[in-house]
Amino acid sequence: MNKINKNFSIFLIVIILVGSGFTKNAYAEWEHENCEWKYLGDYGYEKGWQQINGKWYYLDSITGIMKIGWCYDKQYSKWYYLSFYGDMYDSKTISTYPVELSSIEAKIKQYTNEEVEYKWTKDIDDNMFVCFMSKNENVPKQYYYHTSTGNIYEIKNGILTNIATKETVDFFTEEQAVQVVKNYFSNNYKDIPQVIKVESNEEDHYLIHCYDDKDGYETNSSWYCVDKTTRDVKSI
Repeated sequence: MNKINKNFSIFLIVIILVGSGFTKNAYAEWEHENCEWKYLGDYGYEKGWQQINGKWYYLDSITGIMKIGWCYDKQYSKWYYLSFYGDMYDSKTISTYPVELSSIEAKIKQYTNEEVEYKWTKDIDDNMFVCFMSKNENVPKQYYYHTSTGNIYEIKNGILTNIATKETVDFFTEEQAVQVVKNYFSNNYKDIPQVIKVESNEEDHYLIHCYDDKDGYETNSSWYCVDKTTRDVKSI
């Protein structure tokens, strides 16, 4: 099975073209880290509903991460739909549980006989995935619905398994893990080490060693774990 097509370069071009209109003031800007977007204002990362360039965006109330896909706001008791770029589709605002999510749940149950609940929608490698978590308390499973193909996958330790065909996709390779760490350094305004390599491929994460090579000696050595499912980077 071929890997899911990536359109990252196209996505970057779109962001660059519209990015100049996003700012609300002289210092505000969008920041991208670990496959997530945040909006930096004059006093830190913005949170909650924000109107930017005439469009509404929802930024997580705790992390400030931009939401996409279906989002339920308890304050207003409504479901809102946010595009791949985060802007709200006002015409899709509803008070009842979205039919789209109900249909996906029914499809998952058809193949797994499991009850699931909607968690979030996420941009991974420029593909939009809708995540559901099983209600099994002992061994909860994650299911990802790919909005472009309609395929549903179970994800475990960086491997996607199509629940209908049982075909697998290597969801997160070592090369991608190295790139995620490079992005981590860049987004945090740190110098990128000369060497970034996978030292260990564990069940649920990659262990990454970073250092500079000075005449055969390692300097500025640091170690990171990259979660295979969430792609979060943690210093160890």
